[in-house]
Amino acid sequence: MRKIGIIFTADVSHGGVYQYAQSMLDALMRDKSNDYVIFTNKNSAFDINNIEHRTIKESGNSILIRVARYLSLMFGIKHPLLLSNDEQNKYSDIDLFISPQNSPYPVCFLNRPYIFTMHDFQDRYYPGFFTLRERIIRIINSFVLCKGASNIIVESNHVKSDVIKFTGVDPSKVSVVIAPPPKEILNLDRAEVDCALVKEKYNLPDKYLFYPAQTWPHKNHLNLIAAVKPIIEKDRSLNIVLTGSKNQHYKKILNAVTSNGLSKNIHFLGYVDYQDLPAIYIQSEMLVLPTLFESISIPIYEAFKLGVPVCCSNAVALPDQTGDAAVLFDPSNIEHIRESILLLLNDTELRNQCVSNGYKRINDLVNANYSEKLVSIISVSS
Repeated sequence: MRKIGIIFTADVSHGGVYQYAQSMLDALMRDKSNDYVIFTNKNSAFDINNIEHRTIKESGNSILIRVARYLSLMFGIKHPLLLSNDEQNKYSDIDLFISPQNSPYPVCFLNRPYIFTMHDFQDRYYPGFFTLRERIIRIINSFVLCKGASNIIVESNHVKSDVIKFTGVDPSKVSVVIAPPPKEILNLDRAEVDCALVKEKYNLPDKYLFYPAQTWPHKNHLNLIAAVKPIIEKDRSLNIVLTGSKNQHYKKILNAVTSNGLSKNIHFLGYVDYQDLPAIYIQSEMLVLPTLFESISIPIYEAFKLGVPVCCSNAVALPDQTGDAAVLFDPSNIEHIRESILLLLNDTELRNQCVSNGYKRINDLVNANYSEKLVSIISVSS
């Protein structure tokens, strides 16, 4: 029996990566053919009952150590010299690592095989959304991780093509494996959701569109605000509810809300407890997702499961993900966003058809199938 180290250092502030990591954990916990150890840091918060858990503290925060690490990455030097004795001891008995995030720590500093998930190459398409330093780090990390991995997991053919194009790796070691939502959503009984309690807790309006996303520029909040302004001006009962961590771009979004006179209709809840999200979805008119770049969207799967209509961007892999279960729009075209929202708001038959098609698609994503695919990748990785 092999001992597999799972690197789960994401926390709730990482948004979709955190949810993806939880989905992977849910699936791997079904496997009894391997022995798993979960590595987390002090900020991690996962359901890790009945499995060995080791807390790690990454050493080497000095500039000198960071520079030395990146030099070792650039030259492909796999050596634990730059890890503390405590770190080395905690990793010493691991045969294979698996990581759901694009981080070289610790897998690129240990002479062990590893599998990781490559989520996207957004920096190659929208470099203006990143500082020069961020772009350099992303390029180095993605290249080194892809070149050194035994297997690379991606969630769409679009990302697989990007991995091959930007890193030149052998296509045979890139596996498309779609993750379901975390079990809290996948196993949820809609009838058991206490909508009234959550509505009171967050003071939710009666009629609203829902968009859960951190306030990164590529999430495209500004175009959504511009698109809904004329709709709200005609119907002041309509609102937008936004959830997700607020970052440095939040001020620009807030200024747009204020300058367009929409302060009473656009509500920022910030980060909300994950157990409250189902009720926020269910009481909404639709999930609206105007993102400029997304490899796979977990909120779309959540909406499918909860019977909520989806109106979303046609960017990257989202058309493949939604199929015939959503109304799609060009996220760079404000008028097209507006028309699509109005279409789904006003056409009851279309709403019902999207919900029905979405429910069929989500039923194909079950943890048992996902677990089998992950374990088969683990079995051939060395």
